[in-house]
Amino acid sequence: MRDIDKTKEQLISELAELRQRITQLEASEAERKRANETLKRSLERLENLMEEIPTGVLTTDLSGKITYANETILQGTGYSRDELVGMDGLSAGLLSRETVRVLGERLKGKLMGKPPSPLEIQFKRKDGSWMWLEIRGKALWEEGRPVGIQTVGEDITERKRAEEALRQSERNYRILFETALEGVAVIDRETLKVVLCNQNAARVFGLGSPEEVVGLDPVTAVHPDDRERVAKIMLEDGLEKDLRETNEFRLIARDGRDLWVSAVGATTEYQGKLAMIVSFRDFTERKQAEEALRQSEERYRTILEEMDEGYFEVDLAGNFTFSNDANCRALGYSREELLGMNYRVYTAEEDVERMFKVFNQVYRTGKPSKGLSYKFIHKDGSTGLGEVSAFPLQNQEGKIIGFRGIGRDITERKRM
Repeated sequence: MRDIDKTKEQLISELAELRQRITQLEASEAERKRANETLKRSLERLENLMEEIPTGVLTTDLSGKITYANETILQGTGYSRDELVGMDGLSAGLLSRETVRVLGERLKGKLMGKPPSPLEIQFKRKDGSWMWLEIRGKALWEEGRPVGIQTVGEDITERKRAEEALRQSERNYRILFETALEGVAVIDRETLKVVLCNQNAARVFGLGSPEEVVGLDPVTAVHPDDRERVAKIMLEDGLEKDLRETNEFRLIARDGRDLWVSAVGATTEYQGKLAMIVSFRDFTERKQAEEALRQSEERYRTILEEMDEGYFEVDLAGNFTFSNDANCRALGYSREELLGMNYRVYTAEEDVERMFKVFNQVYRTGKPSKGLSYKFIHKDGSTGLGEVSAFPLQNQEGKIIGFRGIGRDITERKRM
């Protein structure tokens, strides 16, 4: 009987333990279900987040096949998820040659186990155009071994276009800078020294290369007579306004020659600092030619004023445009009175028609007429006899625009 009771008690105890274990298992299963549900919700949230973030996310297996692409990647590339997932980016030509080369170097071990560093790649859209992505990649691991690569990227296509446009603009300005017919120099506004110049600027300064000009104080190269004026322009106007007004001054070349230059400038920025960009042209030859012409004109004008014969110039209508002193004395008028006066005013009425025919013949033939005698009327009303030689007056194109001539008062000679 005791044995039966003992066995009964043992069974009851075991049954209680079994019930406790069943209860524990049921509680554990409920906890597991709750954990699985929580994990599932977290996974859904993560997946929703991956689809909504503006950053592209793409994963591939070790063979290079795409295993996942979020909505940002799909919208940016134009592919559907069914089209993109499973595609081998390399064999499908989705990556540019340069991108393949760079990725090949990275995949030699640089990504594995190391913090990802940004990389710029080109990815082909569905329409055939290329987009630029800045990506970071890292290996995906399972059970201690790599199974794929996860890539996170930003679309930087517009930024790359802006950078290329800026580079192209800089190249264009560099070409213009280097090939400009004028000398161009950039002068630091603080030190007033040249920080950049082109080859023509070096030539004007009499130096062999732009590098020799860098660091030069341009004012020291200015002629002493013009130095104060140029320094004032740079120090005062250059600090307050653009130097868009053309200024002419002299430079002293390395060989000691005086060079005439015309310069125009503007305020700018160079390497983050305020500066002046000055464009200048050597017009020494023109200045010398102008001076030679001025001296020549002065010599000829002196000759014209000192000669005894009258010299004159008239337009096609016969109105005076120039008269020397001898011609003024012969007719009795001042130079101011003669300028604009028509030949009919001082020519005797009986000779007006003959005078017109002679000058008209000179105009039609282009050949001079010499020794024409006519009666002229002095300002005081008295008359005299004159002799005139007429020549065509031409412009630079060779077109006759008037007449020039030499006149003599032959009144006394006729009386004798």
